[in-house]
Amino acid sequence: MLLSAVTLMTLTAVPPAGRYTLDPKRTVLLVQLRPDDSRILSGLSHRHVVRATKPSGEMQFDPARPESCRILVLAKVVDLEVDAADMRRRVGYDDVLDADDIEDIKENMLDDDQLDGAKHPDIGFLGDRCTPQPDGQILVQGKLTVRGREAALSLPMTVDYRNRTLTARGEFTLKHAAFGFEPYSAALGALANDDWLYFTVEVVARRPRSSTESQTKTSTSAP
Repeated sequence: MLLSAVTLMTLTAVPPAGRYTLDPKRTVLLVQLRPDDSRILSGLSHRHVVRATKPSGEMQFDPARPESCRILVLAKVVDLEVDAADMRRRVGYDDVLDADDIEDIKENMLDDDQLDGAKHPDIGFLGDRCTPQPDGQILVQGKLTVRGREAALSLPMTVDYRNRTLTARGEFTLKHAAFGFEPYSAALGALANDDWLYFTVEVVARRPRSSTESQTKTSTSAP
């Protein structure tokens, strides 16, 4: 999520070195699950979208040394939101699930053979290397931890910086097996999710004002 000098020229402003705090209300972390079309009852399955509703974290970087970046994003499994109508619209699903179905889906998702929320309450990403790419994207490398298992991740991201806010967007896929569990299935395997997890990431983080900047703003706005 860090930028080379060449890439920085395409932005409205150069991101200053320092620490950026994740904005939980504007950050969007989604994973989609799709039916396994090879199953006999696949026509009865739904596509699902899950969102992390209260993420936290921070980014630290120096534009002159992008390889030294550090990115931490955390989410609680209990705070995952399943199949919210606005998120389904966002990813292009035109149907809406009722509340009882959503409750059942989340309960199944937290079971010990799926996310095992009781034993593994946290999901996290730790990135420790950011490499500018020829196409202007940034390759973020790190580890994603789900269900207590780490999966190595190399994620190309597009980055924008304006109004003291850094926004990084990207998409990637991983298989359930990367985290040590099988896709959800029911009806003796006659319907199931496919093996892929489809992630969408839009991380929004803001640089805190320094004490000098805060004092300047206060004195400027004072009558």
